[in-house]
Amino acid sequence: MDFFERQDRARRRTAVLVILFAAAVILTVAAANLAVFLAARWSGDLPPAGGAGWLERPWWLVVTAATLAVILGGTLRRHIQLRSGGRGLAALVGARRVEHGGATPAERRLSNVVEEMAIAAGLPAPELYVLDGEPGINAFVAGFTPSASVLVVTRGALDTLTRDELQGVVAHEFSHILNGDMRINLRLVSVLAGILAMGQMGRAMLRGGTSTRSRRRIRIHAGGFWILAALALYLAGAVGVFFGRLIKAAIARQRELLADAAAVQFTRNPAGIVGALLKIEAAEAGSRLRNLHAEEMSHMCFGETLKAARARFLATHPTVPERVRALDPSGRVRGAIRVRPAAEDGREAGGRPASPEAVVGRAGDLSPVALAFAVRFREGLPPAVRRAARTFPGARALVYALVRSGETAGGQETSPLTAREDAPVARLAHRLAPAVRELGPAARLPLLDLALPALRRMPEGDRRAFLETVDALVREDGRLTLFEFVLQVVLERRLRPEAWEREPAALGTLDPVLGEAAALLSLLAHAGGGPEASAAAYRRGLARLTGADIPQTPRSACSLAGLRRHLEALARLAPPLRRRVLEACAECVMADGTLRPREGELLRAVAEALDVPIPPHQPAAAA
Repeated sequence: MDFFERQDRARRRTAVLVILFAAAVILTVAAANLAVFLAARWSGDLPPAGGAGWLERPWWLVVTAATLAVILGGTLRRHIQLRSGGRGLAALVGARRVEHGGATPAERRLSNVVEEMAIAAGLPAPELYVLDGEPGINAFVAGFTPSASVLVVTRGALDTLTRDELQGVVAHEFSHILNGDMRINLRLVSVLAGILAMGQMGRAMLRGGTSTRSRRRIRIHAGGFWILAALALYLAGAVGVFFGRLIKAAIARQRELLADAAAVQFTRNPAGIVGALLKIEAAEAGSRLRNLHAEEMSHMCFGETLKAARARFLATHPTVPERVRALDPSGRVRGAIRVRPAAEDGREAGGRPASPEAVVGRAGDLSPVALAFAVRFREGLPPAVRRAARTFPGARALVYALVRSGETAGGQETSPLTAREDAPVARLAHRLAPAVRELGPAARLPLLDLALPALRRMPEGDRRAFLETVDALVREDGRLTLFEFVLQVVLERRLRPEAWEREPAALGTLDPVLGEAAALLSLLAHAGGGPEASAAAYRRGLARLTGADIPQTPRSACSLAGLRRHLEALARLAPPLRRRVLEACAECVMADGTLRPREGELLRAVAEALDVPIPPHQPAAAA
């Protein structure tokens, strides 16, 4: 499966989750009614008429309504807590955000690994959090979109794993990001909170009902019915726990094996993830979590968060030996795993893109070639640029320097920046501009990806002010360059996603937006050369998109403002159709057989609008 098929499959899984949740609710309600019915019969509060007598009284309605209220109330409460996505879950479990200024060596090592993988995947790096009180080796990612995710790692993983092992675990988690698993994982946390609420309420009632004062009150007022009702709730909750674990196992088990395999393909180092798994098996704490929410989030972690289930069909993960055997069937870790050659990464020797399909096929692909490029890129950055990307003021200054990267060296600090920004930030932007300019056009989008995690931590008001400053800098010279347009698209998609809200129902056909797609291809074709080359490129792109004969939009009618409208319309397409649009766009810009940095940036803007992560354009691909 490619990125688009995985995203489509993730959407279909949501429907399966709704069906499983409804079944679990129905069975939990039935179990609650049965438990309270038996408790009432045992205590003598229900005549021997049995089931008929139960249904004749309003008790079953009360029990059903109360059970539904508990389940739906628990689900709604958790949904509200997680409305901010991955940050909400990190706060719920008590994780600490990694601040680069005070990071430990182990945390800096984690940050380096994550930044390399994010650059290789064409994504902003996830925000990093640490669960300090957890000695077990574990990690998870969470978020509603790949570009707004968090990565949470336990203290045990940071302190125990080598860099290669940590890289294997992080690659496993990146696979979940790119496979579309995060959204359904967060929804499943909310669902499980409601189902598990019954058992939690029953346990609380049993604890209260077993105190001396409570027992006396029960004997006097209720003849023991209170504690029987509590026991009934606890047993009904046990049914909920059973079905909750069944749902998690149905969704999670196969995905873990796929993510393990993807981590090996990405890093080309099976010893990394295999070593991490063996350390989990050998460690006293294993991958278990002490956290109160370990049950709810067991399906989304790298390893089992609870004691291994006696019934293996209820386990959210295959056993460690099963996972190791799947990765290392011969027992020789480095030699037995097949890794894709570079040619299978969609690039010919020398880095030249093989075809439009190969370029688009890199979307969401954890590639060893892209990872090697990312490592070289990060290590080759000037220290001042690397430090700036990791801090809130520095990230702002780096973006301003990117806006100014097209100017001639020696340009002066500009009035919009000095008037709108703090003086230290403006001075830093001026100092960074020459270094950014020297890195060249191919470095601009990877640098932006490095800065985005810090920028995402800005409060809403600061985000608006920052985007207004960027817009003022762009407008200062009275013209909008292609890179400035791409920069603004990426910043808006990442910092103001509400500005790109799409209709709830994804379009399953190109027909409603075919005119917008043809206009987009026209603009891309005009950007690549003269009239004859433009016409040829447009025909090639249109042929890949549709068999219809749609005239090319004249150059005079094409504008970057129009491009924004076209992208907003195409963002409504379902994943398989987004792939067709991107392949047609790639056909246009590669009509001359090359993919230049400028064309790669434009293709990245289209991909950003369609929520498709494309790895950065590499200098070796330039003609």
